[in-house]
Amino acid sequence: MLLLCAWPCGGVEPVVEQRPFPDVFPCSLAPAARVVVCNLQSEPEDRRLMFMTLQGIVNRTRPEIYLLSKGSDRRWIDWYAQQKWIREVTGLEHNDELLERYRLRVRGVVVTDPDLPASINVATMIASLEEAVVVSPDLVRQAGLPVLTDLRGRWKTSAEAYRWAFENLWPRLNHHVIACLYPQYHELRDYLVENKIFTLWISGRNDGDPAWADSDSEVKLMEELLVKMPVNIPVLGYPLRENMKGYGEDTGVRLFGKYGKYLVGSASVGNLSVHSGIPAGTLRQYPAPTLPEFNPGKVYYSWIISDGDNLPVATDYNYPKLWSEPVRGQLPLGWSLSPSASVLMPGVMRYYYQTATPNDEFICSVDGVGYTFPCIYGSGYTGRHQDEIFSGFLRQTATYMRRSDMTSIWLHNEYNDAYINRYPLTIPFLNAMFPDYAKQVSKYAEATYVSSRNTPVFRAITTIKWVDFKDRYAADVRQARIIQMADDIRKISTERPAFLNAFAFNWYTDLPALKQISDDLGPDYVPVRPGQLAELYRQSLDQQH
Repeated sequence: MLLLCAWPCGGVEPVVEQRPFPDVFPCSLAPAARVVVCNLQSEPEDRRLMFMTLQGIVNRTRPEIYLLSKGSDRRWIDWYAQQKWIREVTGLEHNDELLERYRLRVRGVVVTDPDLPASINVATMIASLEEAVVVSPDLVRQAGLPVLTDLRGRWKTSAEAYRWAFENLWPRLNHHVIACLYPQYHELRDYLVENKIFTLWISGRNDGDPAWADSDSEVKLMEELLVKMPVNIPVLGYPLRENMKGYGEDTGVRLFGKYGKYLVGSASVGNLSVHSGIPAGTLRQYPAPTLPEFNPGKVYYSWIISDGDNLPVATDYNYPKLWSEPVRGQLPLGWSLSPSASVLMPGVMRYYYQTATPNDEFICSVDGVGYTFPCIYGSGYTGRHQDEIFSGFLRQTATYMRRSDMTSIWLHNEYNDAYINRYPLTIPFLNAMFPDYAKQVSKYAEATYVSSRNTPVFRAITTIKWVDFKDRYAADVRQARIIQMADDIRKISTERPAFLNAFAFNWYTDLPALKQISDDLGPDYVPVRPGQLAELYRQSLDQQH
């Protein structure tokens, strides 16, 4: 039986309900031969919301609409056209043509309440069920469609609105995916509407205490929802918004995990109603270069680049920038990616796999098929179910790691070896584990050891220099970070040979900096791919024994 930590034992019996789609996420059909591209970058937020909910209704039948909400969206539609996954891409002279073209595909509009942000999420759910688009009061006349539901003045608080949705909409909504999404975030709406996903937001203590917020009531409702859903299902969105507001990442992930749900970060990724239908084929990693000859006098280490479990990191934020740097390919790198992306955006995954070099390796991120804390996973259920719930999570992880051709995994700050040991026992092909979000150990004996089935564990040994984001690329800050990371590697490698997990915080990292660190360390320090680090460590153990 698993040891529980940081959460009281529960007494809830898990709901058993057959999933109506084959994977952990529902997927679109392959896109239509002709896809219409609409550029929303200069549109106000309420028009963006209208077009994104329209996209969800239309793409439910077959993806025909692709929206440019951010500059990176063009990259992916161009890639899909280049690969012939989309045969023809057409634009529009005016965005209003989109609604005119598909007017007969929707039944009407759902009007939001400007005084209650939660009404956007409730309107999204109603629209998904009524084949409607979501509009602000200012857009009702412009849309020129019948008003199916007007939410103005219906509720005073978010909790009241979400409670109404739970009592009136839940039976008709998807019971196998849920979303925790800040109402003013719109990019994910197409997928939420397409797949009828219950969507709510939990306010935070630091949100300024708006009149409509009641964090305790919202958390209680979220708990009721999570209990109503089967175990081992994903939560989309993110429980945190800009300026560190909202319920919080750590507290949100713990709440989800208590009831056997895991987070797949996706708050600002758009076009999943298109991405999930791309017929990208099988994913295969680039074979590793020749393994360096083992030298017992050397220090071997792998760069593990963080946060690839968050889908916008891979589609829009730092990964595309890092991937395009000319230095990529000149040193071995471990890139963390979510295996859930093989379902939600296989074409994006295929881009990275197809353009990788022999020095690029992808590892599972973070914790498995989704982000959780293993030591509390399933702890809200009766004790006799907790072990099987966590085993189910690991079996799902194995399925999507295989689909993504991954053999190593990055774990987020898991300290309990009882849980770490479970991974190799349930994932028989697991090659290595790389725990920790930055340095958590102080000596080499804690940093590198073997787990069950003699699977290597490499804990992070590099520090994060926590600086303001606006300064992270300043020359003096960058140089201090380079010196600090090199110093971290030197200080902990007190033994020879040594095998180390050099954590690279993607938000503050650039590849020339990693190359400079590797060069400055000198020839006694050898960077290798993550899988090679495990292989060399095993060679060392064989020689010792």
